[in-house]
Amino acid sequence: MSVNVRWMQFKSRRHKSGLFHAIVAWVFIAMIAYTLLSAAWGHGDGWPRLLSGWSIGATHDPLDRIKVTLTALGGVGAVGYLVIKYRERAALERGEADDKLIRAVQQLGDPSPQVRIAGVYALADVADTYKGPYHQRVVDILCGYLRTDRLLKDTNGDTRYATNEDGTPNPDQPLSTDGAVESTILFVLTNHLHLSRKYNNSEENSAGPWSHCYLDLHDACITETAVFMNVYIGEINASGARFSKKIAFLECTFTQAASFQGTKFTQNANFQRTTFGWTTSFDDADFKGDVDFQGTTFGLVSFMNTIFKGDANFGAKLTEKGAHFELEASFQDATFMRDANFGARIVGPQPNGSIFEDSAHFNGCTFKSRAIFQGTAFKRDANFGSGIWSSNGSRWLGEGATFKGPALFNYATFETGNFQGTVFEGRADFREAKFAQDAKFGGNPLTESTTIFLQRADFETTHFAQEADFAGDEHSGSTVFKMDAFFRHATFDKMPNFQNTHFNINLKSTDQITLPSNLRQNDGLPEGSQWANFEDEDSAVSADRHHQGSSEKPDCPDDADNVEDSDQRDEVG
Repeated sequence: MSVNVRWMQFKSRRHKSGLFHAIVAWVFIAMIAYTLLSAAWGHGDGWPRLLSGWSIGATHDPLDRIKVTLTALGGVGAVGYLVIKYRERAALERGEADDKLIRAVQQLGDPSPQVRIAGVYALADVADTYKGPYHQRVVDILCGYLRTDRLLKDTNGDTRYATNEDGTPNPDQPLSTDGAVESTILFVLTNHLHLSRKYNNSEENSAGPWSHCYLDLHDACITETAVFMNVYIGEINASGARFSKKIAFLECTFTQAASFQGTKFTQNANFQRTTFGWTTSFDDADFKGDVDFQGTTFGLVSFMNTIFKGDANFGAKLTEKGAHFELEASFQDATFMRDANFGARIVGPQPNGSIFEDSAHFNGCTFKSRAIFQGTAFKRDANFGSGIWSSNGSRWLGEGATFKGPALFNYATFETGNFQGTVFEGRADFREAKFAQDAKFGGNPLTESTTIFLQRADFETTHFAQEADFAGDEHSGSTVFKMDAFFRHATFDKMPNFQNTHFNINLKSTDQITLPSNLRQNDGLPEGSQWANFEDEDSAVSADRHHQGSSEKPDCPDDADNVEDSDQRDEVG
């Protein structure tokens, strides 16, 4: 006997067994319903009343008994018949849906774009009509289509690209002849991921019929502009995907995990006022244009090894708030080629910059332009330095961050701040910043790294409520203030540690080194620190090595209203 015949026999027996169990279950339910109704309409108390529908009094003759028996059997038969007819109708509908699904899929494979577009709408109609599992099935088909290679090829089978002004191909702009079909799929997905206000009788949009579906867009190449607004998305996997044109998720809600790991955003990306309610990964992502996360809410999020080649905005705009990180956020080893804004547009007693409710990790980050954290709130650990972080267990953090442009932390609030081994190649501004717990700016013996301020370091009016550690380490070297260092109106609730910290001897007896009057001093410096001649390579403590190859940028204005002025930027490498 062949395998196919055995399989068909197995399916037939399984179908019959399932039908039998369904009939038995519904008969049992009917008996329970009959018993409860008889008890409700019967007389007496206790068990006699509950079983009144199943008992026949002694005065009843045999004919009554026969009538009751036949009625019960008829009821059982009727229930069985209804179950069979329902199953037959359901099977008929499934067969009808599958036939329509197959025809729609065949349309997607047609050479004509008009026929393929009709296939997209036919698939959506199947999901809308038959609902249930057909929602996910249709979403899988549409996402699978987007993952196929639909790019234009030359005679050698290689992908064709748009050309630059000099005639060279632009690898960020692949050519496609399937744009109309692709945009139709994106439009259909958007429409099914939310219900507009006029359909749900609400003041706000709500989740759509496909919002619970899993969107699998890994390695997809999207060549059309994609705009998702006010949509509700379940789990999405867009890892390795490429968006050749602008992409926007505006005021969207991601209810489950979202993966954009290794995703390439060729042009501007906009995630304003979007909510990521679950784990989110942008690890190894490449943002070649500007990206905007203003007003976005994150759960657990990671941007490890991410490259931001345009402006990266997580901060506020006028009265609108910045991004809100509700759980741990990691930017470890990320690179910001242009402005990185996590700050407030207007600073003051209640700034509206980004808020980090949990630990924030910027270890190993490289900020090649302005790093704007003014008015940012770090409510737990703020890690910009090297070392080991241990909150839920030990974790190696790697090297400290490097700020090649101005680092603006004025009006920022810290629970704890770790800047050990950090290199400030531009101006470091911590005016009006507040550290509720420990602030570490010293060297790190574990990584043998040195904290270096190559330009002006401004700690005027900074408040240190606990330990303020600027101490160098005998193994890693001294903490270096190579240029101006302003501490005049800084307040230290505990005695700070400046042991083995080096200041520029050329600034001795000038107003470019200022200290609080109540700070213990020795030779015009905090107790434990010393003067150093940075023009002597042996006394520079490797500062020149860190500084080599960096391009100094003009200071950005102190006025907070000019934070978003982008006239002074590094070239995008």
